[in-house]
Amino acid sequence: MNTTIIVGSSEGTYSVTNGARTITLMGLSWTLQIEELAYIYNRTQDLLYYAPAMNVALCTLSAGVITINSTFPVLVTGDEIHIQLYKPNQGFENTLDANKTIVENPQYGHYTSVETLVSEDDPVGTNLSGDTGCTATTLVDVTGAFTVASTAVGYLAWNITEGTSAIVSAVDSTTQITTGAGVTDWSSDLYQLPLVKRYEINAEGYNLFSLHYRLTAVANQNVYLKIYGTLDASATVDADTNWVNLSTQLLGASTGITQSGAGTIEDIVVIDAPTTMLKYMVKLVIEKSTTGAPSGSLFTVFVKKSS
Repeated sequence: MNTTIIVGSSEGTYSVTNGARTITLMGLSWTLQIEELAYIYNRTQDLLYYAPAMNVALCTLSAGVITINSTFPVLVTGDEIHIQLYKPNQGFENTLDANKTIVENPQYGHYTSVETLVSEDDPVGTNLSGDTGCTATTLVDVTGAFTVASTAVGYLAWNITEGTSAIVSAVDSTTQITTGAGVTDWSSDLYQLPLVKRYEINAEGYNLFSLHYRLTAVANQNVYLKIYGTLDASATVDADTNWVNLSTQLLGASTGITQSGAGTIEDIVVIDAPTTMLKYMVKLVIEKSTTGAPSGSLFTVFVKKSS
């Protein structure tokens, strides 16, 4: 596959070597030097090979052949490669060429396709029953599998039998949860916990992104979307530990985006102020808001990133 190379205006073509890591440049009116490369980006594979402005130099040039680093996958016939060059002033090296225009666009060469971060239908938990050891503020279930990765601390847990609720204050173990006041006794009563799911957005090398969310809840639900950020590589999506809540800065409130009761809320959040975040986390929480049993929730989140 031959495609035009951009040199301020179009000039020359290239071809990839199928199954190898070489790109052959053809039809240029001068002998290209490595310092005249602006960027090389494989749009098909979403890989940036060369961009000195971004401190990326993962290829070599020899006799018009670009060889990319062996850590990258091999090239495939049909790969769309974006190549931009600086064209020298041939024959006028000591003369200012006022008519020459060079356009470098590394941003065009470094962005992702739209990613579906999450698309889930009806992620509501099952009503279970409290066992021996329960109190008004302690919920014990010997068959439980409670974790901070799946149980939303700080949100309402419901005692279905009593029709009462209390805030989850801590996940003590896989079989025990501590709550605030509000329930008479969790013993032998059906309960429903607030659910949480977290999804990581890798921001390494990207400083702009847009987030398209669609949250649907029914009459007995509250659905929340919050955004966190971190520069700590040890932060994982198993908990909020080592993450900083950026919902106020990015979404306008520390509680994030909320859909309370029946309805759908949909919008796009655009992060257009350049940042140097290591990674973001989208946190979704679903809780019962009344004594009725909720079902039918749906949430979808898309994300697109750019340098």
